[in-house]
Amino acid sequence: MNRWKQLLFVSPFLLAIILIIVWFYVLDKGDVRIQTNVRNATVDSENKTIPCVKKQCLLTLKTGPHLLTIKKDGYHPATKAIGVERNKTTDLTITLLKIAQLISVEGSPRFPAAAGEGNLVFLDPADNRVKIQKKEGVKVITSLINIKGALTFYTSPSEEWTIGQNGADLYLMNIIKGTRQKKPLSEIAYSINWAPDNAGILYNNEAKQIFMLNTTGETRPLNATIDISLIGWIDPQRFIYITVDNGLTSINVFDISSGVTEQLITKTNFLIDVIQWDETQKTTYFHENKEKKWYRLEL
Repeated sequence: MNRWKQLLFVSPFLLAIILIIVWFYVLDKGDVRIQTNVRNATVDSENKTIPCVKKQCLLTLKTGPHLLTIKKDGYHPATKAIGVERNKTTDLTITLLKIAQLISVEGSPRFPAAAGEGNLVFLDPADNRVKIQKKEGVKVITSLINIKGALTFYTSPSEEWTIGQNGADLYLMNIIKGTRQKKPLSEIAYSINWAPDNAGILYNNEAKQIFMLNTTGETRPLNATIDISLIGWIDPQRFIYITVDNGLTSINVFDISSGVTEQLITKTNFLIDVIQWDETQKTTYFHENKEKKWYRLEL
């Protein structure tokens, strides 16, 4: 009888310990649903490597903070800090970027002609009108009076817009509608580049800070200092630019929406003088001036 009394006394105590262990250790977990852009990646967590065969995989981890690193051969690894909550699913989306490569191209690549290439925009002093010279003839865009000094035009890729620059004044003109808008700047704009979606232009000030002027006439700084005299677009939000430091050339990508710069490739004694974006093939080409060779960028 005493033995049974002892068991009855000990059993609740053991049961309480078991419940505590189960509650605070066995069940103290949550899920992480990882969405990537690649298959057959791996996830490193707490010195463990977990396969992620599909683009989406589900991990069960102990509650609390975790540092996850997603890897795949040929791609840059990505590390994210997350917090796992008990009995909850935390979503994590990670885009892995391919490791960029420069591939030598035989001969000179042929690039498709841009829309309106060869058409000339000019200010006719005879009647103070801005005109565009096309194969089919001359079209009047708008009138522009009281212009003193040189007027330089920058036309959008689609030939819907053109910007006339006269000192620190910019004249934004819609070629199709024949409208114009004067945009005085506080300082002279340098290295004017149209965005490929015709949404506006990027330009430098003298200190190489970047500004964006959209087609509604609004200007905003991009909070970045980059020389954009030689750039190539990847898409409407990202452009490639070059930096050279002590003989080391870096090929970089700047994201307008996030303001983030990513270094893609570094090469010694690699003198790039042309960056050309092929819209048809969605490929960026570089011309190296020292060897007089073309390279394509694989992203």
